[in-house]
Amino acid sequence: MKKTIRIIFILISFLSIGQSKIDSLFTIGDSKFEEKDYVKAREVYNNIKSQLPKETSDYKYVADQIAMIYFFERDNLRKQEKYEESNKYLNEFLKYIDDEKEYIRPFWNDEKKYFIIKTIIQNCFATNNYQKAREYQNILYEAYKQKKLPEGINQNYSFEMFKWEDKNIWGYEWFAELGDEESKGSFSKIVYYVYSTDENGEDKVELYRLHVLKVHKIEEKMPDYVLTKRLAKATNEVSGTLWSYTYNSPIEYEKLKKDVEEVLKGNYKVQTSGNN
Repeated sequence: MKKTIRIIFILISFLSIGQSKIDSLFTIGDSKFEEKDYVKAREVYNNIKSQLPKETSDYKYVADQIAMIYFFERDNLRKQEKYEESNKYLNEFLKYIDDEKEYIRPFWNDEKKYFIIKTIIQNCFATNNYQKAREYQNILYEAYKQKKLPEGINQNYSFEMFKWEDKNIWGYEWFAELGDEESKGSFSKIVYYVYSTDENGEDKVELYRLHVLKVHKIEEKMPDYVLTKRLAKATNEVSGTLWSYTYNSPIEYEKLKKDVEEVLKGNYKVQTSGNN
């Protein structure tokens, strides 16, 4: 009997020491997280996570904290223009979300992953890797069809951002296709927003937009879309339809990008009809 009591006492002491150690790690991890020392915080949380049963609330807490760290650091490599490394990191993030989906908050899978995929697409466009971009675009389009996309990305998404001299250029694509209810009437499949920048290179004022606008055909041979310039705050600029730049569906991104660059250079002429 005494031997049994002694074993129980030792076991309780051992468990108490173990719990005390984990509690200390929680304190360190949370402190580093608050200090935004995410490298150390992730290391500590992973240490805790490896010692806990998955069904516990503590495991779910640290699993979610690690997801938060991934999220907070998601743009670091992209800002350094390390696009391929950024995509490697973001894909690691996506895998983590999928692996831990039973233990982290649902919005990681229901919402945030789609914004991560959008950033991967932007990175692909930054390296002109249109084929790889299409793989991720297909994921968004399928989620759109199934009405799974969250607010903020449920109608359109930013697929590209690049700088041109002292301007920031943002490309947005709408999910609706020609023939869909949403594309009836005036419809732009893609819009490039052209912004002036402040001293930090951030968006300042929207100058004009370049719409890949649906053509209301009077002849079958006419193109599906035409590039159209619409002014916002720009001065000494001209708006109108640029019939030199037309497209059929599906739009060839590489050609479109070159055309947008030509317009940015000023190499365009506004025309009022479909005759070149």
